[in-house]
Amino acid sequence: MVPMNHVQASVQRVLLVYDAQNTSARGNQKIDILQRTLTALNLRVKTVAQTDYQAGMIKQGHYTGVITMVNWSAVGITNKTFIRDRDAYRGIKLHIGDGLTAKEASELGATKMVLYQQQMALKTAKTSKSLPFKQAITVLTHQSSDAVMYGRLVTPDGNVDYAYGTVNHHDAYLPFFNTSGIGLATSQQLLAHLFTKQTTNRPLLTIRKVTPYSNLTRLVSLSRYLRQQHIPFAISAVSVTDNSELAAYRTYTKALREVELNGGVVFLQTPQVGGASASDGTLLDRLMTGELVDLANQAVFPVGISSEGYWNQDAVLRKNALQKSSSWLLLANKTPTYLKQDNDAVVAQRAFAATPLKTMSAKMVSDFAVPTALTISLPTSKSQLRHVERTIVHAGFEWANLQTNGYRSTIRTGTTELVYHDGKYYLNGHQQRVTRKVASPYKTPKPVATQPLFKGFFKFQGQFLTVFFGVVLIALVVFIIIGRRIYWRRLRRK
Repeated sequence: MVPMNHVQASVQRVLLVYDAQNTSARGNQKIDILQRTLTALNLRVKTVAQTDYQAGMIKQGHYTGVITMVNWSAVGITNKTFIRDRDAYRGIKLHIGDGLTAKEASELGATKMVLYQQQMALKTAKTSKSLPFKQAITVLTHQSSDAVMYGRLVTPDGNVDYAYGTVNHHDAYLPFFNTSGIGLATSQQLLAHLFTKQTTNRPLLTIRKVTPYSNLTRLVSLSRYLRQQHIPFAISAVSVTDNSELAAYRTYTKALREVELNGGVVFLQTPQVGGASASDGTLLDRLMTGELVDLANQAVFPVGISSEGYWNQDAVLRKNALQKSSSWLLLANKTPTYLKQDNDAVVAQRAFAATPLKTMSAKMVSDFAVPTALTISLPTSKSQLRHVERTIVHAGFEWANLQTNGYRSTIRTGTTELVYHDGKYYLNGHQQRVTRKVASPYKTPKPVATQPLFKGFFKFQGQFLTVFFGVVLIALVVFIIIGRRIYWRRLRRK
């Protein structure tokens, strides 16, 4: 495994500057998927709100590229210091969203034009997708002959179309950014081209929401079905920090071994964050170490770590969890809970950007420009299981197989090193075999029959009372007989 500091020093750095989160319009989700996409492209991204940008940051950061992202047209980029520094910058530049300036259009070798009240469709070589109604959208005309275009924006009558994404040497433009579907895939193709990261990637099928409380019968059934269909897959699985000696934990790890035996691989999902602070980094480190060691003791060998994207935007979460592994699976954010947010993401040797399977199909895109995990939740009922099976098959993808093609991952924690290479598991340098049954390192104590505390005492007391009352009864009978005799003698004298 290449030392992490060497990996970070050798990668390209990108500055992402946005106008506003605009959570009401899900602008925060756009920032999240863009961050995860850049990480999957092996680009180290620094994210800055325009209000936090200070003069000289572009030059001082030695950035390969600068991305301007407008999430809210009512706000836009208004920081004149940033605009001045960006205009003077001579590296890679990408503008996403409204507010494209005349200078930016000129650098793109084109003329900008604003279309109002438009209902358009995004069209690619393989498919077409209707877009939400736009009050206004800026498109490019009179483009340079050197420009490379990604997708077309087509009017309903099909008579007029414009480029969706444009790359002209070191400059690029996207009029908007989608978080899923063909819009996301096309944007990722543009990003890969712009930063010279063009590769083709089969998607990694990933089963989400696997926990010790899941319906493990469904998990095993689904894994066997996928093996029968020759479909490789991964799962994102939560573990526990306590009670790993209990039978319920062994039941859970037995199901995870079934996943491994059926051709699946396990990504250990980071725990939920709540009630913690920046000072709890050591506790998180111990927690992750304990989970990984306990799983390895049960012959469950994770090949990477999965987490929501914001873990890579937090210094404490990143250092004490993500950076233990050379492979990451980055899920969409739900409700980020930061411990020490720095928005200074790093890279892994391999990172997958996750997106829901239901938003993609092979009819849209066969291979992805970015290492991508297509996720689907673990079914909770028999009918859901059948639906999930059909969804996976009908998606029509050729799936990524981490057991082949030289895929390698390493997890280091404490004195333990887990390596996965060419479908084989290694623990501290020794190859491991996964079997259905393992010898547990824990011995569950047999239940001991509870002895009533005063059982002997009450038994003795009962016997004593029986004898005592027997003696008393005999004595009473004797006294009654004697008394009767004395009474009759007195009557006779009279």
